[in-house]
Amino acid sequence: MNAQHVRVIALVGVAFFLSALIAFGGGDELGALDSPISPLPSMTPSSTTAPSPSPTTAPTTAPTTAPSMTPSPTTAPGGAWRGEYFDNQELAGEPVLVREDAAISFDWNEGRPGGGLPTDRFSARWTRVVDFAAGEYRLVTVADDGVRVFIGEVLVLDDWEVHPAHEEIRYLSLAGARAVRVEYFEGVGLASISVVWERLDAPTVTPTPTVPWWATCSPWTRPTLTARPTLTPRPTYTPRPRPTCIPTEPPYPTQPPFPTATLYPTATPWPPQPSM
Repeated sequence: MNAQHVRVIALVGVAFFLSALIAFGGGDELGALDSPISPLPSMTPSSTTAPSPSPTTAPTTAPTTAPSMTPSPTTAPGGAWRGEYFDNQELAGEPVLVREDAAISFDWNEGRPGGGLPTDRFSARWTRVVDFAAGEYRLVTVADDGVRVFIGEVLVLDDWEVHPAHEEIRYLSLAGARAVRVEYFEGVGLASISVVWERLDAPTVTPTPTVPWWATCSPWTRPTLTARPTLTPRPTYTPRPRPTCIPTEPPYPTQPPFPTATLYPTATPWPPQPSM
C-alpha cells in the first residue's frame, strides 16, 4: 500500500465521519461554531398602556305614565249609581242633571225626573262599579220605553225600542269588580224603569262528617255498646205418639190358688217296737 492509497482512505473516513455527524444532529453545532456570536438583545422595557375607561351610558329614564284612576268597587246594595239625565233621547251633549241614585227604580208616570228636563223625549245613563261574588246571576229589567245594560264594554241586554213597560230577563256568569252601565230613553206618554239582579245560589251540599281512625281507638272515648238482642227459646219438642202395631192382648184371668194339701198322720208301727 502506497501513500496515495493511505490518503484516499483518510479522506473517505473523514467524509464518513462528517456525514454521520450531520445525520445525527451535529450540523447545528458545526454551524454554530462557524457563525459569529450575536450580541444579546437589549432589554428595553415595553411601554405600558393604561386601559381606557369604557364609556358609561346614562340610564334611560322610562317615561312616567300617570296611573289610570280605577274607581274602587262598591258592593250592592250599599253603593250608589251616578245618574246623568239628558234633555234628548240620544244621550247627546252634556247632561242637564247629574245626581246619585240609590237604586234604578223609578215610575215617573207622565212626569219628569227633575228640573230642567222635559216630560217626554229624555234619556238617562247610570254607571257604577259592582263587586260580584262568583256565580250565576239573573238580570231583570222593566222599562217604558227603551233600556240597555252593559257589563264592562259588553252589551248584555238590548231592548232599545219604544214599547209599554215589559220585562226582560238575562242570565249571566259574573265574578269580581265589574263596571255596570245602564242606558234608558223615554219617548212619549208614561215613563218608568227598574233594573235589578239576583244571584242564583247553587244548592249547598252538607258534607257527611267522618270519624278519623284514631278517634275510635282513643282510650278516653269508649264506643257505645249495642245490646245483644234477646234470644227466643226454641219450643220444647213433643214426640208424636206412634200407633201400636201389635194389638194388646187382654190379661189372663186370675187363677184361684190351689188348696193346701192336708198332711196325713204319721203311721204308728204295730206292734210297737221296744226302745233301745
